[in-house]
Order: sequence, then structure tokens, then C-alpha cells
Amino acid sequence: QAGDWGGVILLGKAPVNDPKPSIEGLLNVTEYGGNDPADSSGTLKYVRIEYSGTKVGPNNEINGLTLGGVGSGTVLDYIQVRLTTDDCFEFFGGTVNAKHLVCQGNGDDGFDWDLGYRGKLQFLALQQDPDVVDETNGFEGDNDAAGSVKTPLSEPTIFNATLCGKGRDVEKQQYGLLLRRSTRGRFRNLIVYGFEAGMDVRDATTLIDVGSSVFFGNGMKNLAYEENGSDTEAQKDDDMGVDEVAYLMQSGRKISTQDPGIECFNRSALRLGPAAALSNGAEIPPADGFFDPTAAFIGAFRDVNDGWATGPWVVWQPR
Repeated sequence: QAGDWGGVILLGKAPVNDPKPSIEGLLNVTEYGGNDPADSSGTLKYVRIEYSGTKVGPNNEINGLTLGGVGSGTVLDYIQVRLTTDDCFEFFGGTVNAKHLVCQGNGDDGFDWDLGYRGKLQFLALQQDPDVVDETNGFEGDNDAAGSVKTPLSEPTIFNATLCGKGRDVEKQQYGLLLRRSTRGRFRNLIVYGFEAGMDVRDATTLIDVGSSVFFGNGMKNLAYEENGSDTEAQKDDDMGVDEVAYLMQSGRKISTQDPGIECFNRSALRLGPAAALSNGAEIPPADGFFDPTAAFIGAFRDVNDGWATGPWVVWQPR
């Protein structure tokens, strides 16, 4: 069952923006972080983390994979977190890069960052549990809990993600991208499908760059709520007048609202790759030695034959 055990926690010596951080999920204070952005915490590859998320105190549950100040010398590749009561992946500062991350049946957010996380991520797949009614966002990004502009500022670069929400409305809010509290970030080649709303930007000091992506089938508002103050939650002005819809629909952003042709919600027969590559409007990832520049398509999967998230290391069953 989800919550049967804790989870995996890696602590490294890469920069964070808190001078004395203590990691979420531990009762005793455990400091981490440092001045070595290239620090290595070793390698995790072809790893599945299941049934994690033990609650160790009030508002203190362990994520599937918790990364505190982990540096870019670390290798994270082909990792699945499934059926956890908390976040699948959370990055507390650090510079670690990762590819081929799968989150299924999360009890909280899929991919979460704060405390100055500045890594690179590519090929992310998320498929949420429609029976979980908590606030479960695809991406949740902060600079820190206070929304300060302490440096290093959180500023991940993310290419090629398929984020599937619950496919139905639930009591609590759920966004494909919840970006707030002074985070920065660059996001390209995303599919955002089946959330309450596609994106919510909060706080005037949050500065993000979203483009070359598909927003489709997000139930209440496909792109974003109009923040006109008509209610106290979804439509309150929490970003000092930012119009997310106008932002996303700028022609240079290359945002599509066309059906990507995938199957997110049949948890026993998922089809997360489209029939043919969604290359129209996609951006070529940087040829920087980490990103795969051949992934000039939208989503985590080139097409239905892209099989990186298959094989014995990954499980897609609902329980």
C-alpha cells in the first residue's frame, strides 16, 4: 500500500539557498548542501520506488525520491516512483540533472522543486490516480517557502514531458503547472492533459518561460483561470495581474490546444505516445551534452513505438 515505508533520500553538497537546511521527511535535523555544483551522490539507474510516503510528523511525509543539494555529478536515469502518498520526485536545491523519470499514482505533486534547484530534466512521464482528491499538481515550483529571491534562484530547464492529471474534477485544486514563490524556469515540449487547469502562476516575482507545448483536455479551464476575483480560490488575483491565458497564446510561444492523440486515463491500457511524432511547433533541445537534441517533438514519447517506459523496470498497473 502507498505509505508502507519511507522512500529514498539523497543528500549532496551542491548549492541551496537556505544557509541551514533540514531535509523534509526526517525527524532529526540533517543539514545538506554546499559549494560544489558538480558534486556526485552516485548513480540511480533502472530503479523503481513503490509504496513510499510514510508520515513522520505533521505535514512531514517522505517523497518517493527526495534530492537535497544533489550535484550534477550524480546520474539519475530510468527511475519510476509509483503509488506514493507524497510527491514522486522533489528537488531541494542542487544542480542534479535527470532523464526518463516516471511518476504514477502520486498522492501529492509529480515533480516538485524549491530552495534554488537549477538542474536539467528531460523525458518525464506522469499519470495520476483519479481516486486521490488531494492537491496533486504535475509540476510545483517554488524558490523557497517564503517566496523570497534568495540565490541561487530555482530555475530548472525541462524538455519533453507528458503530464496526465486525473481526467476528472475533484474537491481540491490540481494544475498541470503550478509555478509560484519566485521560481524561474524554462519549459518546452510539454503535453499537459487532464488537470483542473493547465497552468497557474502565482506571485509577482515568479518569472517563467513556457513554450512549444500542448494543453488539452484540462477540465475546468484548459489553459488557465481568469483571475478576476470572482471567487476566493481559483480566480483570486494571486500574481498581481498576470494573464496566463494571454501569455500562453502569444504567437511566439507556439502553444497548441489540439488533441495530442494519447490515452492517459485507462490505467491498464495507457498509450502515452501519439500515433506520429508531434513535431509541429516543437523546439530542438539544446545540444549541451545532457539533453538529447534529437527529441524535437512534444511530449515524453516520440510516438507509440517509443518504448523507453516499458520493460521490467517499470510497472503501469493501477495497484
